[in-house]
Amino acid sequence: MFEQDQSQVAALRDEVTSEMGGDALVDAVAVSAFFHMMTRIADGTGTPIDDGTVDPTTEIRDAIGINDFVSRRHHQPV
Repeated sequence: MFEQDQSQVAALRDEVTSEMGGDALVDAVAVSAFFHMMTRIADGTGTPIDDGTVDPTTEIRDAIGINDFVSRRHHQPV
């Protein structure tokens, strides 16, 4: 998201630290990393999205582009 402009990352980090403190920044990064990790585990083990979640989340998944994220489904087995 911010690969091209590291100054955006620095500005956001400084804003969060200024408004909420360093502990909040660490907590936010940890939560984000945890969710990313859980998605990787689910993709890596082939855990499918459950049937009860497919229809209710279609619009939000399309809106945030989650269906385009790289996952196990996008790679050929080695």
